[in-house]
Amino acid sequence: MDWSDQAAEQLERLLRDPIAEAVRGTAEIVSISTPEARGRYQEAQLELRAWAEGIPPVTVSMAVVLPTKHWPAAGVRLPAMIPPTAPQELEVDWSRLAR
Repeated sequence: MDWSDQAAEQLERLLRDPIAEAVRGTAEIVSISTPEARGRYQEAQLELRAWAEGIPPVTVSMAVVLPTKHWPAAGVRLPAMIPPTAPQELEVDWSRLAR
């Protein structure tokens, strides 16, 4: 972890950001909207099921802007950081879709 990661982590803790205490977990796409015919990036309406060790599975609805070139399907699993005290505030690693 470099100094900028350490500084960001300390700032998150000072501001009581729930993601500061997050643990590595998994987010599975349960459902996702269909992209329009045109546009490189579009908003996706998703329902995710997320879990991590020590955190019971939780279903979360969210909207994110994704590249249509890497539009995911239901069933795709992605790494996520899940806060134990506020699992609905998870952060999904969307960059994995491009790999």
